[in-house]
Amino acid sequence: MKIRFYLAFLSLFLLMIGSLPFAAEAQDQPKKAAIASVNPEDVAGVWEGMYTQDTRAPRQFTYKITLELLGVENGVAKYNAKTEWRWVGREKYFGKMKAEATLSNDTLYMSDKKLYDQKVGSFYWCKKDHIMVYTETDSSVNFIGKWTSTDSRCIPGSVNVYRIDK
Repeated sequence: MKIRFYLAFLSLFLLMIGSLPFAAEAQDQPKKAAIASVNPEDVAGVWEGMYTQDTRAPRQFTYKITLELLGVENGVAKYNAKTEWRWVGREKYFGKMKAEATLSNDTLYMSDKKLYDQKVGSFYWCKKDHIMVYTETDSSVNFIGKWTSTDSRCIPGSVNVYRIDK
């Protein structure tokens, strides 16, 4: 008897969840996104801004990203990327990485691949994975998002860069 009650309750619960708006929207989403609102050529170029580590007293770094368009395949743009950053307040410390990036719809996915130049103190530079969304206002064009690292010693954070050159 208890089993039937729980099965009936579970069925009703699942039916209710399936009828919620977010559940229907998630099912309607295409499996493979195509570039819709952002022209891949407009993303190629130089972007500058800041990235932070989300600590109690956030560490800030100036950040420069250079994106070179390789091509568009199946609605996804692919880029070679170079990143460069300096620790704000400790500018003598810097790092430079080669990275790979893809643009799908208005979202840029970028992964650091190889550190090729650096100056560090008693710390190290993390390889980062970024997810940034293209935003456009009257005064600027930005990519804003978050970064993480597979290295557990690295504290994730946020990134905000704006176009400085095409």
